[in-house]
Amino acid sequence: MLKKQLKIMTCLTLLLCGCSVDTNDFEPVTKLGDLAKIAKQERVIVTEEKVNPQSVTTQKVTELPIFEVESLYNVGWNLMGLDLSEFDLSENKNLIYSSFDTFTVWPDKLPETFDPIQIMEQGKNPGLGIRALHEQGITGKGVSIAIIDQSLDVNHEEYADQLMLYEKINVYGDGISMHGPAVASLAVGKSIGVAPDAKLYFIACDFIDYDVKTDEATINFNYLASAIERVIEINEVLPKNDKIRVISISRGYGLGKDAELGSDELYAVIEKAKSAGIFVITVTPSVNYSFDINFLGRKLNTDSDQLNSYTLPLICQTIPEAICIRDETVNPMIYAPMDGRTLAGDGGENSYTYLSTGGASWTVPWLAGMYALCVQADPDMNPDKFIRKINETGDILTLDTGEKIKTVINPQRLIEAIQADKK
Repeated sequence: MLKKQLKIMTCLTLLLCGCSVDTNDFEPVTKLGDLAKIAKQERVIVTEEKVNPQSVTTQKVTELPIFEVESLYNVGWNLMGLDLSEFDLSENKNLIYSSFDTFTVWPDKLPETFDPIQIMEQGKNPGLGIRALHEQGITGKGVSIAIIDQSLDVNHEEYADQLMLYEKINVYGDGISMHGPAVASLAVGKSIGVAPDAKLYFIACDFIDYDVKTDEATINFNYLASAIERVIEINEVLPKNDKIRVISISRGYGLGKDAELGSDELYAVIEKAKSAGIFVITVTPSVNYSFDINFLGRKLNTDSDQLNSYTLPLICQTIPEAICIRDETVNPMIYAPMDGRTLAGDGGENSYTYLSTGGASWTVPWLAGMYALCVQADPDMNPDKFIRKINETGDILTLDTGEKIKTVINPQRLIEAIQADKK
């Protein structure tokens, strides 16, 4: 079962989210910041990555991209960076599956139910009542989050003010990735994030070995383990009230027959982080903790704060072999939003991307942000209590088929329960 789950999670994280590694530069770069400056909580940025010119251009097209159901394994019907101004899309039913960005040019003729500006704005909402908590002052203030992911645009308006550190471990190339800005914004983005006032410590890391002769990349989790070790080292010099409490890693892994190079080392360092008071959230948390995560789709043009707006992710609705693991008999299953999200883009500090179909990558930083809110409410929060309280306060979602899935996080009740325990 785990092998099948890992295969699905890898597909969701690597393909759905457009993860890729620029191997045009064959020598990976490791560049760490000055610990003395980090200890003083000075902002430390070891480098500013370059914007890929292809990310900021709009391409005039004479034919629409072909829509195939299999595209939901990637980013949906990809209309990003396309000039569609000459088309009549008023009867096009595939727009529900479309993904687009700041650089997409739309025609005047669109379905009445498809307003790309409104959809982009709707997608910024973290959902499930998170913004109501922000209005109550629960914003992650005073909590630090670490993210280990691909290269970052350190100047993006969503998180530049919250970014305390940007370092690199085994990174190929010097360009901004699509993935790094996305996960950063989902965790701490000003208009997108779950915890917009949390501090962000970001380590870019390509956990691969690249063979220039064969043009092949192979997973090597030793680099990821080194990045977690670095977070632990950083935490040792941070002031007591500003410790990193959670690490977001949008990748899963397994042990034994499901292991890849460095899996045992990764397991060991996550256990070390746990002992140091750091919650490490991956796509497969049950390897180190007693819970699993699963993912919610959202119906187009629905209120993401309302439970009945959610359903199974698009990929699970349309591709039979994309089995969404819903076995609740082994570990508690925690559901959080995935589809229909707007993300910080890779085309400059004001760029955004809307993805109709999400990936497991998006749920992990969402959960890390949720944990930061809980830590703000209770500085003594720990992963076991977090999961227990989610299950005590969460919702059961009834799908259109009548099937019931649990547990969907109810952020408002979760925070209220945590605050009540503190009284």
